[in-house]
Amino acid sequence: MRRDLERFHLVNNLLQIRLFYSLTTFLCLIFVCGSIASAQSQRKPDSNDSKPASTKDRDPRNNRMSLTFLVVTPTPSQPDENQPQTPDYSHQIRGACMSELGRVTGVKTMEDEDISSREARELAQFETDTYVVWVELKWAVATQYSRTPFRLRYLLLEPGSGKTLASGYGTPALWVWGLPNKKYSLEEQLDGGSRDVAQKVLAELGIKP
Repeated sequence: MRRDLERFHLVNNLLQIRLFYSLTTFLCLIFVCGSIASAQSQRKPDSNDSKPASTKDRDPRNNRMSLTFLVVTPTPSQPDENQPQTPDYSHQIRGACMSELGRVTGVKTMEDEDISSREARELAQFETDTYVVWVELKWAVATQYSRTPFRLRYLLLEPGSGKTLASGYGTPALWVWGLPNKKYSLEEQLDGGSRDVAQKVLAELGIKP
């Protein structure tokens, strides 16, 4: 009976010791967790982490989109019987237009000839990222309001759809209220008109040289 009582006290003491250590361990864990949470709440946020990724500084030059233009001209029209034979200026017109477009960083240019307006629209429909610029030279009689002996009509066609984004006429800007500043050759007038077409195309797309 005495041994049983001693065994009971021994087991009881062991249980109390285990309980004490368990409570001590539990309290230590609570204290450690609380300290970590407090330290994290007091840490100052990093300036880069607090700034959203979408508002980080970017180089505007990296946002410039690369554009490609296909400049085409139709087959030159034959002059009337009472008009003299004129050279084919299609190559010069395309060259001047592409030269002006190429002044913009990231712009690529291509050319083609003997393309009607219908064919130009079909070309644009098959393109995915190339704008088609169709330029037609028409000879005209100079008047007091327009001293240029030609009209340089253009169409800007959207890739994928072939939709006309802009149309108009290229003007060499050599005249002031219908009066010439000085005498310009026909080649100079064609060059100026072709470059004016390119400037109007870029302006339509919101691109500044």
